[in-house]
Amino acid sequence: MRKRSVWMKATAAAFILVALIGLTIIAESAAGTSSDPLVTLSYINGTYKSELLESVNATVSAGQSQLANTLASQITSFKSTLSKKTEISVSNPYQVVTLTEGKSHEVTTGAEILMLSGTVSVDCAVLTDTTAGAQVAGKGALLENHLYIASGNCQLVASGSAKFLIKQ
Repeated sequence: MRKRSVWMKATAAAFILVALIGLTIIAESAAGTSSDPLVTLSYINGTYKSELLESVNATVSAGQSQLANTLASQITSFKSTLSKKTEISVSNPYQVVTLTEGKSHEVTTGAEILMLSGTVSVDCAVLTDTTAGAQVAGKGALLENHLYIASGNCQLVASGSAKFLIKQ
């Protein structure tokens, strides 16, 4: 009985081994070859490609319409926000002063003077030229495009036509 049991086991093992080898050969041959592929090139280039392109175009078109609608609503919202804005008036603290030859203008302490054009001499104790970082003492002349601050009351006298901005 022992011999028969060993012989039965050996036969069963051999049968299983032959079956596995046979299944492996069948599976390998069914996977497709260059002469008999699983998917043909004509299917990929024809049916599959056209279906894929149609799907992509439909998705892109849907995305474009959604973006266009979103953009249109944002533009409308922005326009309504802009129409509701009110204008803010801004006051200019500087006033324009124009002097002719020999005319003068009184400047109080702390006033700011910005020379625009012409020639002006100053009669005061100290006038600070903040642009140059220097002081104009005595009867000095003011330079164009320089900002001055008066340290005391001053008299500005034009030596011709002069124009400046002043903040008192």
